[in-house]
Amino acid sequence: MQDISPEIVENGTPTDSMPISETRFRELTERVSEVAADVARLQGATGKPNNETNPAFVPFVYIVGVAVCAFLAWMGVEVVHQGKQIEAILVQISPGKAIQDISELDETRFPAAPKFTENNCTTSADRSDSATRSAERGDKT
Repeated sequence: MQDISPEIVENGTPTDSMPISETRFRELTERVSEVAADVARLQGATGKPNNETNPAFVPFVYIVGVAVCAFLAWMGVEVVHQGKQIEAILVQISPGKAIQDISELDETRFPAAPKFTENNCTTSADRSDSATRSAERGDKT
């Protein structure tokens, strides 16, 4: 509590000695009503809100969310499938592009394949003929 000077207590409060005009009184009344409105607004803001959620709202949002996720997953699968079909069509239209792309691959990633020449490139029919001929000659293999 504030210390009140003895002069004010003996002579009365300063408001007793000062006349208040009517305009000043209205201003103070308006200000007090504004402060009261602010206090009431603050008290209302700290109170618990009255709006309650509908019990069917949470399952509805859950079902809609699952449906949206399922739709997006299906859409992703379809996009990949359509892309593969388009790629197959483009390869059939211009196979040279696919061959060029394969030939530009880094060779260090793949092991060296044996080189085929006329000597070592034979068909299965050629191999069976040569096996028959070598059996006729008496070669042991």
